[in-house]
Amino acid sequence: QIEGERNYHIFYQLFSGADEQVLEKFGLEGGIASFRYLGNRATLKSRRDASAFVETMACLDQIGVSEEGKNEVLGIIAAVLHLGNIDFELVKTEGGNSNENARMTDSSAESLRMACFLLGLEESKVSEAMLTKLLTIGGKTIHKPQDVAQASDKRDAFAKLVYSSLFLW
Repeated sequence: QIEGERNYHIFYQLFSGADEQVLEKFGLEGGIASFRYLGNRATLKSRRDASAFVETMACLDQIGVSEEGKNEVLGIIAAVLHLGNIDFELVKTEGGNSNENARMTDSSAESLRMACFLLGLEESKVSEAMLTKLLTIGGKTIHKPQDVAQASDKRDAFAKLVYSSLFLW
């Protein structure tokens, strides 16, 4: 993302228009600066974004989305932000050297936990999906470890898939 460029508007609307209870419910109380997909930069709440959030919620009401449905939508949006905060590093061997295999950083555990909680997914399966590639050779399935770049690409592709799912119902 280019410096100063904004990501999807709903992210900023959520931070500007939702009350503290909603932000806390979805693990967003750290604000915009806490999320990589929003540039990890402090941004003031915007009245325009706040009013757009109210309008977005009203539009969801008009098309018949229940309160539970709106919470699911907001949860998916929050999950995307949490997915973006998952980091990877090279696996250290016993001798302190690194190999090419990636692992999630310890500091990513809470982001993974929250994203999986919001999406109703198992942390171990999401982690495995990001960190390995399944290959089927001669009828056997092999789990091939991914490097940091590959794991990061898979994280971003998953986040895009989750976000795009909001528009497929």
